[in-house]
Amino acid sequence: MNSKLKIKELKYLKKQLITEKNELKKNLETIRNEKKILQKNLDEMKVLWKTNLEKAQQLDIKILELNKKLKEKKFKGKRGFRLSGLSIDIKSKLDKNIIDFFNLGNEEKITRILVMKNLFNYIENNNLHIDGDKRYLDTTKNVADLLNVYKINNEDYDNKIRIQKFRYYLEQNIKKD
Repeated sequence: MNSKLKIKELKYLKKQLITEKNELKKNLETIRNEKKILQKNLDEMKVLWKTNLEKAQQLDIKILELNKKLKEKKFKGKRGFRLSGLSIDIKSKLDKNIIDFFNLGNEEKITRILVMKNLFNYIENNNLHIDGDKRYLDTTKNVADLLNVYKINNEDYDNKIRIQKFRYYLEQNIKKD
């Protein structure tokens, strides 16, 4: 500053600077208050974010548990255990000729598995399969009774029938509701 200024001018300049300083103090106080409010809001937001994050993680865990239960239910079936088409009782739907042929009349429950096991046993006991290949039934042997029970025409096949074909014929002999 210039030393040649008069006292009056210096007092005036001092007063202006003090006024400017007071205005800056007010601005700083306002900014400080706004900063406190923002800091408080930020802290509240952090708490809210943390709470929502924990809830989202808990929901993820519940969703994973439900997915496991759904997967288990799909695997086991609606009743809690899986019933395949092979283990369902077909006694009331099965042709009486097949029941009589395999002497299954006394059985409480007849399933496709039971019928197929009896078929394989009958073929094995009577040695009706092709020598060297047990997948096929030799139609040149005494298989007429078996073919008649399943209503299979022997003329449709050349000396052999794949044994698994009997599953198809079994389905044909199950009476549809």
